[in-house]
Amino acid sequence: MDNAYVPWTGDRKAHRARMKYFVASGAKRSLLSKWTFAILIIPFMLIVVPSVINAFFQSSYPAPLDYYMLYEEPGIFILLLAALLGSGVFASDISQKSHILLYVHGLTKGGYIVGRLSSFFISFLSMTLLPITVVFIVSLASGSGSTGLTGGIADFVRAAAAMLFMTLYLCLLTAALSCVSGDRKYAGAGLIAIYYISMILSEVLYEISGSDLVMLISIKGNMDAAVSWAMGISSSLPGKALFALVVVMALCIVTIYYRLMGKEAAI
Repeated sequence: MDNAYVPWTGDRKAHRARMKYFVASGAKRSLLSKWTFAILIIPFMLIVVPSVINAFFQSSYPAPLDYYMLYEEPGIFILLLAALLGSGVFASDISQKSHILLYVHGLTKGGYIVGRLSSFFISFLSMTLLPITVVFIVSLASGSGSTGLTGGIADFVRAAAAMLFMTLYLCLLTAALSCVSGDRKYAGAGLIAIYYISMILSEVLYEISGSDLVMLISIKGNMDAAVSWAMGISSSLPGKALFALVVVMALCIVTIYYRLMGKEAAI
């Protein structure tokens, strides 16, 4: 049997329908997983629900710090969910060579990659974007009034942009590890290990050298700096941290592209 990749040449509407189903079914399967629910329920009950109640009784809209705490406090759960949802995003298909069947049934290589990443991204938003959105909507519904509405909307938009960027970063990083490892166990463990090793290593090197540049090694440090600036908590532009994040994202995209779009990927 010839496993060579043949680009999709069928009806574009049929292809779009396949893509929509591919993305929606992947996101639905991830969100309905008992393990996803187990990870989500703890931060939602301990962090998100109290924030929602507080927003309901407050007479003003959530401040940037309120949104930041919805990123900072459930940090370990955000990492665990990224590892759970993203570790097998490509690794499972690579190990079983099931992606070849998807090509045969009308998905292009690019469509497959975008579809898998989109499913991961959408389901991951349940931990990143959903909490701040619920808090903002509740503050609107509770009758906070028109006073400060413009500022409240602006704060929410900045917070949403920060969370979307952070979500994309973790999605690309986890997906790249999934591609390279070809095994979801190693990809998930690798993400958690890299996250904490980079944080510890940066702190140790900072104590030795005293240079702020070594802090750029830390994944958490870079994300914290970028998110706090985007949300308006920090006034100074974290140019070096943003550059480090963008470089990592670019490397992840290149890794995913060559791992799945290369000639060997069709075998």
